Amino acid sequence: MLIAPKNAANTRFNIGIRTLQATSMTIHVHDTNGDELHTVTRSLPANYFQQFAVADLAGVAPGSNQLIVIEIESGSAIVYGASIENESGNGTLQIARRTTE
Repeated sequence: MLIAPKNAANTRFNIGIRTLQATSMTIHVHDTNGDELHTVTRSLPANYFQQFAVADLAGVAPGSNQLIVIEIESGSAIVYGASIENESGNGTLQIARRTTE
């Protein structure tokens, strides 16, 4: 689970994925009320690493403070979010954590 920057219009937001095995995942984007806005499924090979613009990975650019849930269906991966504020260049890092429902 990752949270989009509070000012999405002025911030670049990327998600990095490092797979340990071939991995299938479903990516859900939720608005600030928790309502699901978009869902997409991705499959990545084993021992793969890439940092994606969120819009490229999730199929939609998240708005401010929206929630990105990455559900690992099979395999395993390390997932993080990196954001850079365009004007100042300040960056933040989020490490996605396993959650339970």
